[in-house]
Amino acid sequence: MTADFVLEIYNDAENGVDVVSLQKDNPAGSRDPVLCRIQLDCIHHIFHDDDCDCREQIKATLDLIGQCGKPGLLLYIRPRDPERTDPKKGEEKKLYDAAAHVLTRLGIKSVDLLSLDYGKAEALKDCGITVAKSLWPDGTVVRLGRRYSRIADKIDNGSAESPVPQSDSKPCRVLIVGDLNIDKLRTRSPAVGGSGFFPAVAFQKETEICEPVVFGKIGDDEHGRMIENQLRSNKIWSTLGTHPTKKSGYVKFVKSTGSENLHDYEWDTNNANDYDPKNLEQAIKLLVLGDQDYVYLSSYMFVQKNYNLEKIAQILQLLSGSGARVILDLTRMTFEAGVQREASTTFDKEAFSNLLGKNPVHCVICQKEVLETIGYKVNAEDKKTLEPVHKATGASWLILRYKHDMKRVLSVSQRYENRMINHTTLMLQAPITKPKAGMSDRMVVRVLKGIIDMDRANRL
Repeated sequence: MTADFVLEIYNDAENGVDVVSLQKDNPAGSRDPVLCRIQLDCIHHIFHDDDCDCREQIKATLDLIGQCGKPGLLLYIRPRDPERTDPKKGEEKKLYDAAAHVLTRLGIKSVDLLSLDYGKAEALKDCGITVAKSLWPDGTVVRLGRRYSRIADKIDNGSAESPVPQSDSKPCRVLIVGDLNIDKLRTRSPAVGGSGFFPAVAFQKETEICEPVVFGKIGDDEHGRMIENQLRSNKIWSTLGTHPTKKSGYVKFVKSTGSENLHDYEWDTNNANDYDPKNLEQAIKLLVLGDQDYVYLSSYMFVQKNYNLEKIAQILQLLSGSGARVILDLTRMTFEAGVQREASTTFDKEAFSNLLGKNPVHCVICQKEVLETIGYKVNAEDKKTLEPVHKATGASWLILRYKHDMKRVLSVSQRYENRMINHTTLMLQAPITKPKAGMSDRMVVRVLKGIIDMDRANRL
């Protein structure tokens, strides 16, 4: 709590409850909407129950009210009958009515409600209180895990709205499924990075119609807090799990021993980035992901799943089952011989074709060297050599990254109804001798923006 609050207790005999009010900056009689959270009494607040997130919701609420710079209040509803501390749906309205009575008594006619629960908003409206807007209390971070399952279930059954809803200004969301790491660069201080972070920044900077939402997992450690704080600072929506034992991802950049690459990585793959399918299913519920949305999936997931085709397929099926269009980014390090050797496996052309033949994706992004490592012989300027990749992946679009005359080049091909209909080569002006973190992702997202625009035009 970062501010002084005034505590008042109201007795509502009609509804059989006491209402504890924590007020900041004297909200009584305010003409502007007042930040307000309605919280039902819960014994889990005291005993830190692992199945309940109420304690975190209260803390987030008080922090937000304390920092917002305007009046606000938390209304804590305590039924006198102990059996009503876990009310059934029909009984909740009476408890919310008691909160509305306190607001009316304080002369508060309009609130910004710190809740996504339709029931709370409707109860206030029925009592003459205007709900100017409903807000997620914890900023741009949505927690994942067993303790936070209730809000996902409410959204899934239609009794609450998503914390990141579609809007007229941003009609589609892009769920970024990748690693969240601390990158130790050769010439700079440690910084937040990873295949989950940089694409999100790129979508945020390069598109106006897409809302990026990160999915990932961090450790309960200093690096995890650093990652979370950076996502909050960048105002990037994030669905985050916390691993109880594993450390947050940490990647050390080292000078490359080969002539083709400017750097290589050293990292312990046994980290918090586990691409937990239960967490992913929960995130899909929370977002109400659908056919207007996209998923940007990093192939670092293959490494974390130890190249187990069954586990990889499970993730692909969860994502495609949502109705969203999947964009698969095949990164170079995923297919390095040393990385696969560590996993005691070889992800070859047959495995690649079997996996994506059964789980097709909308778009594949990859480096030319990756396809050659898998077993495809491609010429980025000859669309005939790209067609087998389209067929194997089911992808309508293929974005191929390669280098020419010390510059980055993107080859973009489109396949529709079993035939190649478009092929373009884009020479990117940024020289690769001056690399910048996330630059390549931004170039790719500019191309993806055009693809998304075409998809939307075809759906209209």
